[in-house]
Amino acid sequence: PGWRDFSEYVSSVIQTDGASGGECLDASLYGPQIENWFSVFDSSQFLIVPMKLLTASPKGMVTPPNRIMERLHIHKLIRKQTVHVNAGKHGSSVDELGWAKIQGLWKVLGAKRASPEAVAEVLAKSQAELHGYRGGRGDAAAIASWLVKNW
Repeated sequence: PGWRDFSEYVSSVIQTDGASGGECLDASLYGPQIENWFSVFDSSQFLIVPMKLLTASPKGMVTPPNRIMERLHIHKLIRKQTVHVNAGKHGSSVDELGWAKIQGLWKVLGAKRASPEAVAEVLAKSQAELHGYRGGRGDAAAIASWLVKNW
């Protein structure tokens, strides 16, 4: 299908309960995808980094590339700070889509186990390292809040 813009795509996804989402939506179903990876590999081998912590790590926090290097026991420092190659002013998704579409999209993602809450349920049962998360290991509600804040 040829959508004119993201808003039209989201409308289509909502109207079809996700059936029209195609690969774009399938690639965003993090709950089932992560669960599948964890069924094959030990979850402790994974480092989960929400996008905002990758693109804008707070001062004083180890950058994700450096954390990966630490996990691999490679001690050469890559960068001291996150490089902001995609920095720019972007409107929020609420500005672009409006609350009704955001809520409709959340409903579809929830049904497909891709909401922050569904992803958090998978992560709370795992031993994956959650970069920048400081809450309880099995606290799915706190993990969901961390995901919402940093995704």
